[in-house]
Amino acid sequence: MSRVVTEHYDFLLNQAEAARMCLIPDNASAHRHYNHLVSKGKLIAPLRGIFARREYWDSLTPDKRHLHMVRALSKKHPDWVFSHFTAALVYGLYVSYSDLQLIHRSIGYCVKSKHEGICCHSVGVRGSEEVSGIRVTSFEQTVYDCLRLSDFKHGLPIADSACRLRGLLPGDLLGIIDSFSGKYTGGLATARLAAQHSNGKSESGGESIARAAMLMNGYLIPELQVWFPDPVDEGERFRVDFYWELPGKGQLIGEFDGKGKYVDPGLTSGRELEDILIDERKRESHINALRIPVMRMSYADVCNDAVFQNLMDAFGVPRVSEAW
Repeated sequence: MSRVVTEHYDFLLNQAEAARMCLIPDNASAHRHYNHLVSKGKLIAPLRGIFARREYWDSLTPDKRHLHMVRALSKKHPDWVFSHFTAALVYGLYVSYSDLQLIHRSIGYCVKSKHEGICCHSVGVRGSEEVSGIRVTSFEQTVYDCLRLSDFKHGLPIADSACRLRGLLPGDLLGIIDSFSGKYTGGLATARLAAQHSNGKSESGGESIARAAMLMNGYLIPELQVWFPDPVDEGERFRVDFYWELPGKGQLIGEFDGKGKYVDPGLTSGRELEDILIDERKRESHINALRIPVMRMSYADVCNDAVFQNLMDAFGVPRVSEAW
């Protein structure tokens, strides 16, 4: 293969990366070239016929990988309507990585199938719209479809983020569920439960999953995103993720530690990791100056019931109801 042709194929990969998408070659010769590079370990093919440089792909989080594939598929198949968790991700809802193993699209005939990493749903499309160049089911149908398929712990982040993005209240989500529900009742009870407990103040999927764990284990639910005056820098203030007024035990602050704020360029504003850690330690010291106990929790903590209950009990958060 000539150097000119090779440079052209590299140029196409560069274009795809600049557009934050995978590359789908438009001719057989290019397919063979890219498949050869896959065999050499230089490229990866997350779906058959879809390519990305391995080093570039490895730098992406699962949600960004999902969107890269969807953008490529949407460009090749502009008539496709993406649905369920794929549509939710396109809208910017909080979607668990575990729900992004397959790309979801809605089709018009009565069959549900999975092939080549794509799950085809035969649900009727009650309106679609184009979001960032991708055709997806309507926002309302997307929320409804996702909540019906999710357990409570993974449904609450979707419900929370739907409220956050569109300024909705729990009653609004319940109205959406009621408007779409028909003869199929599977998953409706859990969907309604997620809607009832939704709160648009939740700022991350991790915070929502933590609150879901609190609800499921019967703990007192905190206030979300509470502002405090900074006791060190006069005139400044900061927010904390969770805040409890504990009956007879004083106050408690809860912070959810997600590593995204340290590694995701969208959350780091281009700052170096060292600067982020310095700012975080400074903020932590100012919170401690409030002389209110601070309970920190990670994603691993909230996903392990025994660890999570030990943490909540150790900090004196009371149980106010039976565990689900």
